[in-house]
Amino acid sequence: MEQKPKQTTENFIKEIRRKTRRLFSSEQKLVDAIQDFVEYNNHECYHESLLNVTPSDVYYGRQEQILQKRALIKQQSLKR
Repeated sequence: MEQKPKQTTENFIKEIRRKTRRLFSSEQKLVDAIQDFVEYNNHECYHESLLNVTPSDVYYGRQEQILQKRALIKQQSLKR
């Protein structure tokens, strides 16, 4: 079986740029999409590796308080 030659970094970057231009009509739309993703990922999306809190919860020191509150709710639920 013949193997394809590895794509060079330059060709890879060109391909990414081409695909990006097709998806986003302007540079500003791309920047807006990236900003929206970062906002969602850091402030709304729970990460399993962070014990299901957001990165901003960890950064601002809220992780332990959130986990304690969840543990208390769990204990109260099991008592019922």
